[in-house]
Amino acid sequence: MAESESRGQVHDPGLGQQPVPVIHHVHEAVKAAGERETGMTVHWVTPVCDAGEIIAQFRVSLSPDDTVEDIAEKEHQLEMEHFPKVVETIISSLLSASK
Repeated sequence: MAESESRGQVHDPGLGQQPVPVIHHVHEAVKAAGERETGMTVHWVTPVCDAGEIIAQFRVSLSPDDTVEDIAEKEHQLEMEHFPKVVETIISSLLSASK
């Protein structure tokens, strides 16, 4: 793949917020900020982290009672549900375009 092309990547900042740096403690940051929702973003990967065009976003509500582990699990469930569908859609589109 040429350097100017992009690839897809999953990243899960709080939606509507500035991109959260990819850190191991992102779920703690979401909890500490008192976010009411979080989610995942699928975007094209570029040489600059999280600067790629957004392909899809999905949200999940948070409760004040959610622990850091609950937040991580909710985001993980979003990723397991939606990421394969987004990838399948992209692949199908590319295959259709190449016919």
